[in-house]
Amino acid sequence: KCLFTGLPKKKCVFVHGLGVRAASDATPTYQEYWGDVHRFVEPHCESVHFIHYKTYRTSPLDAAASMCSALQAVGGHHLDNLILFVHGAGNLIFGHAADSNLCKPGAGSYWFEVQSGRHLSALADWGKHFCQAESAPTLSRLLGASKGQGVGGGGGRHTEPFDKFVETYPFCTEDDGRRLAVGGGTLAVEWQYLDGDENIDYERIAASIQAHVTGSMCSVKPSNAAPSVRYEGILVNPWDKLYAKYPQLWSRCWSDTVLGTSYTDQDYGASMSMYDITCRSGNAWYAQQPDEHQPCKWYAEMACRYGRLQD
Repeated sequence: KCLFTGLPKKKCVFVHGLGVRAASDATPTYQEYWGDVHRFVEPHCESVHFIHYKTYRTSPLDAAASMCSALQAVGGHHLDNLILFVHGAGNLIFGHAADSNLCKPGAGSYWFEVQSGRHLSALADWGKHFCQAESAPTLSRLLGASKGQGVGGGGGRHTEPFDKFVETYPFCTEDDGRRLAVGGGTLAVEWQYLDGDENIDYERIAASIQAHVTGSMCSVKPSNAAPSVRYEGILVNPWDKLYAKYPQLWSRCWSDTVLGTSYTDQDYGASMSMYDITCRSGNAWYAQQPDEHQPCKWYAEMACRYGRLQD
């Protein structure tokens, strides 16, 4: 129940990150990316919109114009009176757009960052190694991971959960529309722009993000993936393997921001992966979890708290 009085006065707008193929009109739901998060924020928003802009095979800087067009189609030229939930590299893109005066949050608008707890360039670097060197696990490796020991006689490839992981965490190039090109594959083009060698003025974008973001939900335990994408122990290259490239710490999730452990905290450290914090795994899994595992409720809390303000 929302403890803040008054009728909802703002539109809630959800902004995706990398890998979306083309721009299209905003929709009232986007379940393959955001799950049923719309159900959580609807009582607190004047209306709910999921924008779609091109981030597939596109650099973050080149994606900014497409993002701004999609946002302005929903929120008007000045982007007034919006609650903006922005995921992953979408924050880098929006930060660049704001710094370049392409578009920025207007009067009465609030920007909430939804972000990986690990630097996206570190994830890109990990993804490059993963796509080039990883191999689908054998059945014995999967059973060994689940039971803590190897199981003889399972020499064949057993790819279903592994394929689910690759599709859910879209680092690798596509093969016939599916992201299964692992082992001898390459990092997806949109992720290559974040691999540490890019020509991006991170310092200016970081300043823009610090100036405009109201609160951040940061995934602080990437190995805690939803049950449908369990992968702990089955990867040759561990998820938390560290590489050397760390450009400017442009996200509030990688700075000295103090993160709370409750979904009621404006700056929230959610103990799960960067894709699960979108609410895409559905609330059924989260419902019985403690407060640090409640991303869907965080969206509702922020919409409740800021959606009724008369600015």
